[in-house]
Amino acid sequence: MNRSWFVGGMLMLSAAISWAAEAESYNRVSFSAEAQVEVQQDLLVAVLSAQREGRRADRLASEVNQIIQQAVAQVKQHSGIKVRTLSYQTYPIHDKKRKSRWRVSQRLRLESQDSQLLGAVLCKLQAELQLQSLDYRVSPAMQQQNQSALTQAALENFQQRAFEITRALGMKRYKLVRVNVNGGGQGLVPRPLRRERMMLASAD
Repeated sequence: MNRSWFVGGMLMLSAAISWAAEAESYNRVSFSAEAQVEVQQDLLVAVLSAQREGRRADRLASEVNQIIQQAVAQVKQHSGIKVRTLSYQTYPIHDKKRKSRWRVSQRLRLESQDSQLLGAVLCKLQAELQLQSLDYRVSPAMQQQNQSALTQAALENFQQRAFEITRALGMKRYKLVRVNVNGGGQGLVPRPLRRERMMLASAD
């Protein structure tokens, strides 16, 4: 399964402190520009949980721990899959029709760039665990690989728009006084492109 992930950066330009004395004589223009890159989601992430209910919380905890430990050991046989345990919960359940009891659960996260391998392992794990979610995401390596190209495209778009605005306002040139770059790509889920905000100070 292939999906598209859109990433964006943020660039903000504003007057530099060293030019503060001249700032009032400048014509300032603020505008937005953007760049985007489409990236294949190459990382499959699965979250599973082990859950037990009963009257004895300590016994339930032991059962859940054993299931999780066995699952982790099974997954670690495959070098192409990363595994880590997530939240552990124990809480009482009250029901008028049934005696009070406990519910114990723990989650497990698996991730791999080999979807076939992960799929096969998940089939085996579901004998004891419940699959809660299965999503494709962008791996950190893929994200980093495309960030440089995205930043370059964003800067080129900014320069083009700055030139067009400068000419439209009848100015000969503009001065770029400060740039802040905040690249997109936080998190590993598909999300919309973030706009790049820019400001320039132009002079006759």
